[in-house]
Amino acid sequence: IQSMAGGTGSGLGTFISMMLNDMFPKTPRFAVCVMPHLSGEVILQSYNASLSIGTMYQNCDGIFIV
Repeated sequence: IQSMAGGTGSGLGTFISMMLNDMFPKTPRFAVCVMPHLSGEVILQSYNASLSIGTMYQNCDGIFIV
């Protein structure tokens, strides 16, 4: 489970998913992603979410968006 709004959740979470994809290519990976509100504290939340979900799409077999 990870936050997609920015900070440690989006950056570290996508990095860990890339590393797991490299280390265990045949093991199924599922991610639970918590998306940010339409307007939030940081203006870059939508950019972080867009870039993170693209990386998760490439490295995970299933994505559950909350």
